[in-house]
Amino acid sequence: MTFAYPGSKGSVNVLNGVSISIKAGQLVVVVGANGSGKSTIIKILSRLYDPTSGEIHVDGQPMQQYHLSDLRQAIATLTQDHLIYPLSLLENIGLGHPDLPSDVDLVTGASKLGGAYDCISKLADGFGTCLNTSSNAYGMNLPSDSTNPLRKELKKLKKMVDISGGEQQRVVA
Repeated sequence: MTFAYPGSKGSVNVLNGVSISIKAGQLVVVVGANGSGKSTIIKILSRLYDPTSGEIHVDGQPMQQYHLSDLRQAIATLTQDHLIYPLSLLENIGLGHPDLPSDVDLVTGASKLGGAYDCISKLADGFGTCLNTSSNAYGMNLPSDSTNPLRKELKKLKKMVDISGGEQQRVVA
């Protein structure tokens, strides 16, 4: 298989002569130097791009013969660039199954398979926890007196929870 990005100058292929064989149920980890084509391979396998030449076969059939939605439902990718939305953990994990995003049993099972269940169960609000995605409450130069109205307001503001990068990857998984 070869691949060149659409609109790229010249005929420089990003991938040239790549051949991969992945067995059913096999876990594949793609590693390599910066610029070696790792992300491009993942995008091709996820059908975000099609190869410039050559074919990818799934169960003996060219990948293009499958419906995109069926392929994408059968493939899971976990990248370094993951995103946690400003929603509850239940909703974040539930987005992985758009037909049943609020199915607590399905989300619980998925969190166990992805390795996030133990982390989530230790949080005060469990699956109802919203992670710290962008908002924080800070107070500066406030009187130290706990009865001060500004100090009371600051304490009332909802403090969002944050988890480690590895725990975030487990939630995404």
